Amino acid sequence: MATLYYDSDSGNNANAGTVGSPRATIENFTTVTARTAGDIAVLRGGRTNLYSGASDVALAHDESGTAIAPIIVQADYDNDFGDHVNISSTATATLTFGSPTITFTADVSGVISAGQMIYQGDDDPYQHAYEVLSVSTTTVTLKLPYLGDNAGSGKTMWNMLAMPIFGTTASVSRSIAIATRNFWQYQGLRIRTNAAQCFSGTGSGTVIKDCSLEGGAGTVKGIVNTSVTAHKISTNTAISEGVASPGIVKVSHSLLNSAATTGKGINQQANSLVYADNCVTTSGGIGLATNVDGNVYITNCDFSDATIDIQHTAGTTGGIYVTDYNHVRGDSRYLNKLSSDSANPIVFHSISLASPIRTGGGAVVAKILPSANVSTNEAMRIIPIKINLHKSTVKKTYKVFFKSDATTNWTANPTASELFLELEFYDTSSHTYKRTDVSTGTLNFTGSTDVQYLTISATPTTSGIGVLRVVYGKPKESGKSNEFKIDPVVDIK
Repeated sequence: MATLYYDSDSGNNANAGTVGSPRATIENFTTVTARTAGDIAVLRGGRTNLYSGASDVALAHDESGTAIAPIIVQADYDNDFGDHVNISSTATATLTFGSPTITFTADVSGVISAGQMIYQGDDDPYQHAYEVLSVSTTTVTLKLPYLGDNAGSGKTMWNMLAMPIFGTTASVSRSIAIATRNFWQYQGLRIRTNAAQCFSGTGSGTVIKDCSLEGGAGTVKGIVNTSVTAHKISTNTAISEGVASPGIVKVSHSLLNSAATTGKGINQQANSLVYADNCVTTSGGIGLATNVDGNVYITNCDFSDATIDIQHTAGTTGGIYVTDYNHVRGDSRYLNKLSSDSANPIVFHSISLASPIRTGGGAVVAKILPSANVSTNEAMRIIPIKINLHKSTVKKTYKVFFKSDATTNWTANPTASELFLELEFYDTSSHTYKRTDVSTGTLNFTGSTDVQYLTISATPTTSGIGVLRVVYGKPKESGKSNEFKIDPVVDIK
């Protein structure tokens, strides 16, 4: 493994690649045949010249890293060049966890500028260096909220200087083309292009962190790598799609601006699996577009400023699982891709109530709004409640409570095969398979708005973890909402 140093202003590609004798452009790093797993390129910040050199061609990669030892191209997080600026001689700072605003005790406009990266001195800069969006005397606004370990007043801030820059928004071919290489990581860089995308490739294990992605004419895609993890990235409003990758995609703590009318923060590709958490959009366009087959899991993302927060069309398969929808705590939703946005895509979500539906019940309940595509077919059934239980060999009876607010919500009641409890448990010590029992009772939603319940009992012969599920598979009736609520607080006796 080797660490090579680069300085686009004073370096030369004929140099040894040490701090005192740095090289100039990263083509020199990515296409050297001696590249091995664990190699690192450290790019000095605050430079005027580009790390992409003069040629308007995509950056090629010749070797792969490994999962344990990726090949890394990064900013100078360790201050090896010795030019990070300690801001404490000018002012100390007050940081608030979860806020992008930092308040200094004096004017810092002369020592911090937009586009630079800063970090709190007691934090690990690899995890908690943040790009500056704007500076106004004593107020510094970050592109992303501060999520470090050292919030509070009187804090010492360090300036890593301007992010190392690859490409320009006038470049028609410049991009990071990792191609079929595996386990490359880019961190702390500003990638600019007017090519088809900033990052592309079909290899696995690509990691992109702390990077600012900028497009030219509004048709540039940010990241299209297969099997990519993106953390703390930001895209400008000329990027048409922030992340549009096939395979397994993980995006976290990122600002996904996009072209105002047609842009997409995340655009799911066919049959891909997307995980997104704590991401936001601040412009128009679409927060998440998922008009193809495949599942999406979203946690605490806020796409409410987009023209459309979540878009999908009828006829695709898979689901969209949302926790804390648009930063609303406790609002968890499941969207069925078989229904379009205009045809009630929400199959169920959680809501808070002023009072529980029953004495001793929960204030947060699961609210069911089924689409017409829900059915008793196992692939089309939904499971709004799933509880893992430790089951002993003592007989237990489980009650789950339900309530419909209006008898007019229904033409016919759900049958025992359309709404039931399912209990999984160990029934013998001779093997590890679990037995599954289902309830047989029914509910009277057409005749009562009272709280009702279904029950199921079991006496396992072997103790162990069991699972209790509420299963629903009644298609939405024509002209009826079929809306009802489920109390997640289970009565066990």
